Amino acid sequence: MELQKIKSAVSVSSLIVAGFGAVPWVLFGARLELALISPVLLFVMFAVNDRFSKKYLSFVSLAIFIVAEIVLVRMGAIPEGSQSYRLIYQSTLIAFLPAVFVVTRAQKIRKVVASNLVLLSLGLVVVEVAISFVAPKQIVEDQLVDLSSRFAEAPAREVKPLLTTKPRKFSKYRMRTTTDQPESYSHRVLFFGGSTTFDAEVSDQFTYSSQVQRLFNDSGYQIRVENHGLTGAAAIHLTRELRKVKVNEGDVVVFLIGVNESKNSVVSKNLIRRLAMRFENFDRFSSWIFDNTNTGYLLNNALDVGKLSIDERSILDTENALRDAREYVGNQGGVFVPVIQPHAFTRKIPLPYETAVIDSMGDFPDSINSVYPRISEMILGYENSLDAKNIFDDLSTSPYLDWCHVDKLGNERIAEFMFKNLKAHLAPK
Repeated sequence: MELQKIKSAVSVSSLIVAGFGAVPWVLFGARLELALISPVLLFVMFAVNDRFSKKYLSFVSLAIFIVAEIVLVRMGAIPEGSQSYRLIYQSTLIAFLPAVFVVTRAQKIRKVVASNLVLLSLGLVVVEVAISFVAPKQIVEDQLVDLSSRFAEAPAREVKPLLTTKPRKFSKYRMRTTTDQPESYSHRVLFFGGSTTFDAEVSDQFTYSSQVQRLFNDSGYQIRVENHGLTGAAAIHLTRELRKVKVNEGDVVVFLIGVNESKNSVVSKNLIRRLAMRFENFDRFSSWIFDNTNTGYLLNNALDVGKLSIDERSILDTENALRDAREYVGNQGGVFVPVIQPHAFTRKIPLPYETAVIDSMGDFPDSINSVYPRISEMILGYENSLDAKNIFDDLSTSPYLDWCHVDKLGNERIAEFMFKNLKAHLAPK
């Protein structure tokens, strides 16, 4: 009976450690079904080595692990990161589980590691409950709302905007609803961008995509507008999603970009943020943690230390992604239109409210301003590119809910700009 309890305990500890071993593959891997092979293999190797005491088993197991990890990478369970970083992350991922096996091969060590992982998880829950009474994340959000309330030219936030989505073909993401789409159409305009295109701050009918759709409808065009915005996405993410979309001849694909590409190029010593810039799965996970827990919010802020610098490889990633997107759209017979987007720092003469927002952000505006001209020059070097950096300069009130997201009136100005400039690429009505 005592032996059975020990074996049961070993099995549980093996399962916990193997589950922990799955985390990097799930967060950084591109194919989940292949990524999960690694932790299953780790668990099997624990069981075999616990059952048999042959000395050579450890070496055989280690060799099998290394070969298996290499094969999995070759089969497509590779990091989703950019091309310039891929070799580094592939090598790290291949070495991770063999290292876990070496460290936790002994049952006693494995049980200690498993116990600490369980205690760490429970501790995080306790810390989150304790911090939730202070709610630092909510305090910061309230400060931004309070800031806008002190200026007459600040935009009014929409209370509980109506936001609906629908499934996206061949993608795990959902697509924001564009209202007033016609049943029959000759061509499409597909808007790709980050959160400023997804437009979670306004109801469906007030996104710039929906407003562009109504402008086409009112002018007699048989055009269908689609919102392919992805919160947090930069050009490297958008190009991956674009390749899952069938572009028809005569369709217009618009990339409204610049903000996330510049944010991703301004880096600090915050390892979490730098990884989130590179990996789609990790970005979704970390964003959820930061958005829904105060512990994650505080951790993210605590790691924001050190002097900000420019990541040249991130700029190269943007350039490669834009080139790939242009080639993909062109090969399908479509028209690719990259647009450099506006934000509060690009306004020639900021309003007092916008100045207050900028001043509240520390060194961040200076860092963005140091790289934005480079991103802008890159985008505007493409045929059919558009410059929207200063489309809000003549507004007497501010469209900015923060430094880059805008209200429905800001989206109205973006829609007018898009409609005016995209007509040249579409068939006459």
